[in-house]
Amino acid sequence: MSTTSSDPQQPAERWVDVRDLRVRYLDWGGDGPPVAALHGLASSAHWYDLVSPLLRDRYRVIAPDQRGHGQTTQAPDGYDWASLSFDVIALMDNLGIDRFAVLGHSWGGNVAINLAAKHPNRISALVMIDVQGLGYQEASEATGASIGTIKSRLSRARARVRDLLMERRELLPDRYRRNQ
Repeated sequence: MSTTSSDPQQPAERWVDVRDLRVRYLDWGGDGPPVAALHGLASSAHWYDLVSPLLRDRYRVIAPDQRGHGQTTQAPDGYDWASLSFDVIALMDNLGIDRFAVLGHSWGGNVAINLAAKHPNRISALVMIDVQGLGYQEASEATGASIGTIKSRLSRARARVRDLLMERRELLPDRYRRNQ
C-alpha cells in the first residue's frame, strides 16, 4: 500500500493489489464508521471530492477508482456486477474493514446494490445516488420493505443531508451558497 498527500484537508492517495488489479483509492480519513463511496461510469474517486469533506467529521470515507476507471488498472474482463462487487469486498478486506456503509452514484449504485444483495452481512447501510431503473417498487422488492417505508426513509435521508449541508455551508462551492 502506498500513500501520497501531506495536506490534511486532501485525501490520502493509496494503492492496493486486488487479484489482477492495481486499485487506487482516496482515503479521506475520519475516525467514524467506514464508508465505501462508489463513483459512476466513466468517472473516478474524485466524484466525491465535494461531499467527502462534509462526511469526514463523522465517517471514514474510502473512494476507490473502480475497475477500468481513474487510475485503477484496466482489465480485459470482469465488468459484471459480481466481479465489481468482489473488487470492493477485496479492497475492504485488504484494509481490515469487515462491515461498512456503501454510497453508490449512478453505475456505482448498481455495484452498491449488488454488494448489499450478495454480501448483506458486510453492508451496514446502502445509499443510492441518482441510480436509474430502481424505483420504489424495485427497492421494495429488493429490500422487503414496504413502499411507504422506502418513501419515509428517503424523506428522512434527504432531510439529514439538507441539515448537514446547512450546518457546513463553508465547505460548499460559492454557487451553492445562499442567504449567507
